[in-house]
Formats: sequence, C-alpha cells, structure tokens
Amino acid sequence: MRLLVNAVGLRAGGGLTVGLNCLRGIREIRPDYEIMALVPADCGYEELCTSLSISYRAFRKTALYPAWRLSFDQVHVPLIVRRWSAEVLFTMNNQAAWGASCPQVVLFHNPYYIYPVASGGPWSGRSSGPPSCCSVRCSAWRSIAARVWRYRRRWPRSGSASSTVSNAID
Repeated sequence: MRLLVNAVGLRAGGGLTVGLNCLRGIREIRPDYEIMALVPADCGYEELCTSLSISYRAFRKTALYPAWRLSFDQVHVPLIVRRWSAEVLFTMNNQAAWGASCPQVVLFHNPYYIYPVASGGPWSGRSSGPPSCCSVRCSAWRSIAARVWRYRRRWPRSGSASSTVSNAID
C-alpha cells in the first residue's frame, strides 16, 4: 500500500503530538506500507521519519501562510498524489484535497466543521458561527469553513473515503 500522509498543518501543540504519534502508529501497525509524509520543517518530523524509514518532504512556513496552505492543500497535494502514485491519502489538517485522485481519509481536529447545526452538536440553538471559545479574528474563517464542509458532505464524489474526528469539543 502506498500511503501519502499530509501533516503540513500539524506544527505545534496538540496537532504536533497527534501528527508524530500517527506516523509512529501507522509504521508500527503497518511496517509493510510504503509511506511518504508531507511535514512541516523543523518540528521533529524529519528525525522521526528518518528513524522509521518513512520518506518525507519538509515544508517551511511562509510569509503568506494561509494563502500558501490553500494552494498547497488544493493544488500541490493532488499533484504529489498523482506523481507518487499514492493509493490512499491521509490528510490530518481538517481539510481534504478536493482534487486528489485516490481515496482519502480526513482527520478533523476541529470536529464542529462537520457537525450539522440540528444534530445536538456545539452549534445547536445558534443560527450560525463557531463555538464561543473562538476569537473574533478566526470566527469568520471557521464559520465559512464549516459551511463549506457541510455543503461538501452533501456532494459526495467517487473516491471519497471517510472522516475521522480526533477531539471532542468542550
């Protein structure tokens, strides 16, 4: 199995811990998989991947990081999927690569992106918007992202795999 792992967004805090532990766990459980990891530079992934015999490409954080991430996730990752002939893409960044040509598993660290408003989730009883713990600065982005994901879930395409939620919301 050729597994491409996109962990570029997991560079600090709990995300970094999740990313490093996922790579360790996948290698431990599936030593026969051919794995390539797309990782943030200088966060400890290089050493881990080298010790686990996982090929990797490290990417530095750029000045225009939000625009770069959008371009990376939606343009470069699908290109890497095709060039490397990945059989499965495991994206740990809350955001799927919509143009990926193989099945994909998406790990959501912020599961409210995918909760329907009426499901009893954290947005129940609210007209829209993220949980109150979000700052004003990120509220618009998270609200838009949640709406895009809700719309996207109504529009399945062939090759779609599954969504995985890692954390509960307080």
